[in-house]
Amino acid sequence: MTTSYDNEPSPYDTDEPTPAASIESERALLGAVMLTDTVLDEVSATITPDDFYRPMHGVIWQTFLDMRDIGLEDYPAE
Repeated sequence: MTTSYDNEPSPYDTDEPTPAASIESERALLGAVMLTDTVLDEVSATITPDDFYRPMHGVIWQTFLDMRDIGLEDYPAE
């Protein structure tokens, strides 16, 4: 099985039909949260960790939500 650079199995290495997913879009959203302090609040009511195709992306999303909930937000990358 081929793996990607982040050590997750490639979602394309399977005999199962691939659900509609855009890994690039998931990465773009996670990056936007890190770059812009308003993105998380704008989309967090719509997007949940279970919406991500890559499990690690869902974990990262949940981490963003947890950080916001304990007051560790608003630290966009500079």
